[in-house]
Amino acid sequence: MTAPEKNFTGYVPYFYKAGHYLWQPLAKETTLEKLYSQPSEGYDFTSRVPAFYRPQTVEQIILRGYLAIPQAEPETAIITDKHRTFWQGLDDIIRQVRQRYDIYGKHIYQIEAGKCYAVSGQWEQEAHSGGVPATSKEHYSLTKRLQELYEQEREERVSLWQDISKLRLLLPETAQQYLSAHRKVSILNDQRSDLN
Repeated sequence: MTAPEKNFTGYVPYFYKAGHYLWQPLAKETTLEKLYSQPSEGYDFTSRVPAFYRPQTVEQIILRGYLAIPQAEPETAIITDKHRTFWQGLDDIIRQVRQRYDIYGKHIYQIEAGKCYAVSGQWEQEAHSGGVPATSKEHYSLTKRLQELYEQEREERVSLWQDISKLRLLLPETAQQYLSAHRKVSILNDQRSDLN
């Protein structure tokens, strides 16, 4: 472990050897399930690699507060470091897109629940008044509330589109960088196996 240097914000960065970050205690608000939850099938780039040797994700770096320095030969470290860094970038973009869709789903659900609550409130009021229909003022209030909720729904859709489109612009370049680094590492590994 290298000696930490204190910066002006009071944050102390720690840099550990490869794999050592898995043995460090987590913050109290962090659960192992949250930290090690695997992404859904279809994009796990390290599926052939045991969990212990997988590179840290951006979330793990943020949650744990330090970056594990992977072990590598000095001659090939630059290429393997790029490979790992681009993997982190690609993984982070995909995770952000998925999290944004999750947030969108929760917001839309809350808006739909608000619509149901508004309409149910009017029906409840009619039921308590003995079946007397709502006055024009009450009907206007309900219509205005529903209109506000529909406007929130439209704003949420636009916000989703804006956030996702920004992330999608980053995805092709990051994927290309990751693939380029992956191919270089593969070439190095093939050359090593030929030498042995």
